[in-house]
Amino acid sequence: MAIGGVPYYLEKLRKGESVAQALDRLCFTKDGLLANEFNLVFASLFTNHDLHISIIKKLAATRKGCTRNHLISKSKVTSGGTFTKTIEELIESGFVTQYIPFNGYYIWH
Repeated sequence: MAIGGVPYYLEKLRKGESVAQALDRLCFTKDGLLANEFNLVFASLFTNHDLHISIIKKLAATRKGCTRNHLISKSKVTSGGTFTKTIEELIESGFVTQYIPFNGYYIWH
């Protein structure tokens, strides 16, 4: 499931290798086949993918998510329409989850 059942990727699996070992080799080694996939996916999905990546990296660095103000202050995205459009695209594509905790502020994770 992690490689989508694509025959080309399935051919890269090695007999006797566990799923964890295969994913580690394909995705997380310097010259792994899918090591640069993150950048390629974002570049193909979003016009201004640098903004999307900036937000994702900031969210990945936190355990409890971030408020709008925190994300704006820590990322390259400016407040207003640009941030709103970018975060909405990330939510719609499933890369980010939005929720409202008890304090009433939106949190993205």
